Amino acid sequence: MEPEALLKEMARTIEELRVFNELAKTLTSTLDILEVLSIIMEKISQLLKPNNWSLLLLDEDKQQLYFEIAVGEGADKLKELRLPVGEGVVGWVAREAKPLLVPDVHQDSRWSNRLDDVTKFSTRSIACVPMISKGSVLGVIELVNTEPDSFSESDLRLLGSLADYAAIAIENARNFKRVQELWFASKNVQALASSFPISPAASLPEIPWTKSWRTPRRLEFEFDFVREIQKLTSGPPLSSLPLIPMYPDCTLV
Repeated sequence: MEPEALLKEMARTIEELRVFNELAKTLTSTLDILEVLSIIMEKISQLLKPNNWSLLLLDEDKQQLYFEIAVGEGADKLKELRLPVGEGVVGWVAREAKPLLVPDVHQDSRWSNRLDDVTKFSTRSIACVPMISKGSVLGVIELVNTEPDSFSESDLRLLGSLADYAAIAIENARNFKRVQELWFASKNVQALASSFPISPAASLPEIPWTKSWRTPRRLEFEFDFVREIQKLTSGPPLSSLPLIPMYPDCTLV
């Protein structure tokens, strides 16, 4: 490799490491998913300099992709657009859970011109990667340029690394939201239950895995809540978490 090319490669590597370090700090400082994803997309712009770029999330129930972030020419026209999994390059990447580099879309049967028809953009090359967490596709990141052969395999690898950070941010935010929903739902159930008399112990069947007597419906909800927390947390025992002290007399075996 020529000295000039070597220096250029080293400078890019240093910049990538700086970006990764910055993203790691961001992930540990906020659970605001839009803030984290916006920073990631900003870094993609700085490092890879695409004409247009977007981040799409997967609606699992409908098996459709929707634009969470879109930047570039005609991006405002994409916000309400949904793509079925399997349609076009982004749909293929979401379905196959594999990165894809398309040097020239005119030579690739997986490309669909539907987005270009909407945005009036002229796509020639694409780099697209899935965002994956725990084996499940959360969405995709797509970069497009107006010139063929605009992206390299190293660009695709870098984009894949940035997509990993995005997947972590999405999963963290969703887990936090789930815990919040369970917490508030539990508080509401507690408030409702306190307004009704609790059935005496003699009228309930014995439940060997608790130290207390509660109505069966309330017990069912409480232990569903604890199990959800167990799924979403790891490391410290549940008894040390601030979400659990409202069950001091319940014990799981």
